[in-house]
Amino acid sequence: MKLFAVGLTLLILLIGYVDWKAGSHVSFGFFYLIPVAWAGWRMGRRAGVLFALLAAVASMLADRGNGHEYRSSALIYWNGFNRFAVSAAAAVFTGALRRRVEQQRKLIFDLRRALLTVNETSTLVPLCPICHKFRNDAAFAAEVASFLDRQHDLRSFGRVCDDCLNSRQSLFAAAGAAEPNTAENNLLGSGKPR
Repeated sequence: MKLFAVGLTLLILLIGYVDWKAGSHVSFGFFYLIPVAWAGWRMGRRAGVLFALLAAVASMLADRGNGHEYRSSALIYWNGFNRFAVSAAAAVFTGALRRRVEQQRKLIFDLRRALLTVNETSTLVPLCPICHKFRNDAAFAAEVASFLDRQHDLRSFGRVCDDCLNSRQSLFAAAGAAEPNTAENNLLGSGKPR
């Protein structure tokens, strides 16, 4: 990232040099926006604002060096401030846009993963879609066991049944949990059923 920052700094200085050589009749305001917006996109809003300040200083020096005459010496600072404000706004906008794009990508990834899980679990419902009777076959039990083996965290999959609670009462008491399902979560630390 340091190499990128050095490259952008050199680019701004190059634009300032060309601005200085071109004279006072040609405006280079747009060209200063390109590296500033790029810095905002790649490095964040704060870095973009710093590059906007550098671009404003470079443009002010170019104006002073190429003989641009102002009625008042304060006008060069006013123009520099305006260039800084526009460039900083571009940096903040592109930085915010990048954050929003990354958030949306993460959300899309999470939604796709959730949809795949929902689609997979919908096939595990032990209800025949034609006659609406509950299935009770070995293939269904194997499908459920295979699905549960692929999950990373089973603690969100329901509560302890009465048979397990009664048969493992001593384990729950040894875990020291006041509530059986909390003890089960301690016992199932790996996320796999025992």
